Amino acid sequence: MSRRLFPVAAALAAVLATTGCTVQYRHEVEPEGTPANWQYDAGRFIRYDGYSEGEEAIAGDMEIAITDYQSEKEPGVVVRMVGVVHIADRDYYRQIQQALDEVDLVLYEGVNREGKPGTVDPATRELWTVISGLMGLAAQTSEIRYDREHFKQCDLVTDPEYQKEQGVAGLGLANPEAMGILRQIVEMKGQFGELADMQRMEDYVKHSQAVQLLQFQGFSTEEIRDFIRQMRTVLEPLKEMSEQAGQLAELLKNLEEQLEKMETLIITERNEYVMKKLGEELAAGRGAEPGGTATKKVIAIFYGAGHMTDFDERLAKIGYERGDSRWLKAWKMNSR
Repeated sequence: MSRRLFPVAAALAAVLATTGCTVQYRHEVEPEGTPANWQYDAGRFIRYDGYSEGEEAIAGDMEIAITDYQSEKEPGVVVRMVGVVHIADRDYYRQIQQALDEVDLVLYEGVNREGKPGTVDPATRELWTVISGLMGLAAQTSEIRYDREHFKQCDLVTDPEYQKEQGVAGLGLANPEAMGILRQIVEMKGQFGELADMQRMEDYVKHSQAVQLLQFQGFSTEEIRDFIRQMRTVLEPLKEMSEQAGQLAELLKNLEEQLEKMETLIITERNEYVMKKLGEELAAGRGAEPGGTATKKVIAIFYGAGHMTDFDERLAKIGYERGDSRWLKAWKMNSR
């Protein structure tokens, strides 16, 4: 550890250790064989079996659903909703990739603002890679291969017509100064691991976010902003001890503000766009004839899990019935 970082890291670790920012795991507090008591979000696309007991945080595992939909109007066609969390365990993305490689067409959330098919722009990749480092997780943009022939980027913000009207939406954080802030934070966090049980601290944050995600009914940058707010709270008593702690707290404040700017497009507008494109793909697949035979039997919509409840309602309105769900562990804490 560098001498420059040691005093702040040591003090921060001490504060973390005395503020309850740790968890216990289900297997540590429950009798062996205790079944999971799953709690679900409103749309039943996210579930979590951790809980709080008084002031104690008991961590479990968070899972995300892959759900099939079918309609009598489109016999033989399956619309597969592949919800995803953008930072998660590496093995989770391996399973997601396998699921996506098994379908005929994937309509996926934008990962390249310039609309280049099959690619992730470097700024987006670096952004999520560094952010995932804050949480001790892997980044979707680094783990998923988008260069498959059956993958098609399908997002309002990457549509050329939309960009012509609105201008290419910047990522807010994907600039040298902001990325420098993030790298400093990850470097600082790396020093804490030598002085404290960083895995439990990371899992405390994941547990808190999983509980909030069920309450908020979806994903947003709120999960990252909340982590930043917790770090700022921990740094507050250290500001008088270290100029660097004060600088880091200010950097975190700026980062939180920039993250808020990323949420300029609401779910509704982007989901409307996807449903329109889904309709076009279905029509093209049967030669634009309602009674035609579909050439694409399984179409996956690969979007953040926070979009799924709205998609569920839209699919129901056009006659699609919800079928079976398959659950994948996105955040393994208890079963790690």
